[in-house]
Amino acid sequence: MVLLNLVPYLLLLFISTFLGVGCKNRTWGLIFVLAIFVGFRYGVGWDYWNYTRAIQEAGYGLDRFEWLPRQLGYIAHELSFVQLYFIVVAFFSMLFVIKALKRMSENFSVSLYIFLTFPLFFLFSLVIDRFFLALAIMFYGSTFLFKGRKIIPFIICLLIAFNIHKASLVSILFLIPYYIRVGQKMNLFLFVFASMVTSFISLYIVELVVVLGGISGIMEDGLNSFVKYAEQAYSSDMNKIPYLFYVINIINLLFRKNLFRDNESIDTYLTIFNIGCCLMLLFSFEQNMSSRFSTFFLLYLCFIAPYYKYPKIVKPICYSLGFLLFIYALTVKASHVDFVGRRNCYLPYSTFIFN
Repeated sequence: MVLLNLVPYLLLLFISTFLGVGCKNRTWGLIFVLAIFVGFRYGVGWDYWNYTRAIQEAGYGLDRFEWLPRQLGYIAHELSFVQLYFIVVAFFSMLFVIKALKRMSENFSVSLYIFLTFPLFFLFSLVIDRFFLALAIMFYGSTFLFKGRKIIPFIICLLIAFNIHKASLVSILFLIPYYIRVGQKMNLFLFVFASMVTSFISLYIVELVVVLGGISGIMEDGLNSFVKYAEQAYSSDMNKIPYLFYVINIINLLFRKNLFRDNESIDTYLTIFNIGCCLMLLFSFEQNMSSRFSTFFLLYLCFIAPYYKYPKIVKPICYSLGFLLFIYALTVKASHVDFVGRRNCYLPYSTFIFN
């Protein structure tokens, strides 16, 4: 049954990979295929039913949205077509991601494959719509900083993204590698320092919060909620994903000269990826913040991958590992609890056309 449920995703991976290889005329076809898959989904994703209910009721749930998605939600409500919200968000999300890859990748097909198969990248678009749209806009906006050295388009993208999801404000950190050249040793130091700070947090912060909760009855509910989130972060299966990025980051930084072709851009991309890993470490006590803040920068793995010195024998191995990672993310990593009980947020895939 699980294998059957995987078929729509495997077809999407095959079709998208095919469209990503070859002529430029396939770009729009690729955007539409991805957008239709994400926008036409039904009941797929952590927030799908919460968003559906908010748009249908046009009440408090929708009022919590930032200005741009709130207006789109009201339009979908007035037209009595909830799916319009998901379709529009999906189209612009895929548009900005694919345009960013086209604009700055040395090898579009390799970058696309990384985007599709790695956890926290494409699959995020199926579970956290508003955030992913803001992420896509900033991914595209950041390319103006490092290709063309234009800061105004970046700021415009940041303002738009901030009115979609406030987490996009963390993208200000893109200005660090824009203004400062961070070397290999400094990147390693920052990662080690973030690891040390994280070790302190993991050892003491939960205990400190519990003590404070006992001292202050007024703050007890809020502190207990924080403890609950922290405990969930450490007990969840999702907390295994960061180690994949940490290992990649350490290997990249330690063996930079052996792994990569000489290019001025690669050092900038490695710094950006390292920022993502540091953020993932520093906020690892709260899984949602950790994954969201870091993904703005971890996406630069899509730009790093084409610079690896691939021996011919290694390429098929890497593609196979990416494929296995994709399957793993869909099955093992996707289980979560919501108002319908524990379920997989990706499987089975369904479309609103048949529901």
